[in-house]
Amino acid sequence: MAWMEGMEALLDRDADPNATDRVQQAPLHGAARRGDARAVSLLLRNRANVNAPGWTAVLWKKSRTWC
Repeated sequence: MAWMEGMEALLDRDADPNATDRVQQAPLHGAARRGDARAVSLLLRNRANVNAPGWTAVLWKKSRTWC
């Protein structure tokens, strides 16, 4: 997966693993939501904050009440 190598390269160059997008979602939120254990592991090894504010699993589920 090219995106995984891209994420590794960015983290190797000191990219912030806790940076958020416009809806306050950090990479760890997205990786966990997708069930991507490899990405979650990489982010945690690079100091991703498991208590980061933003879209938690509970908030994600609440926003998807139509599912």
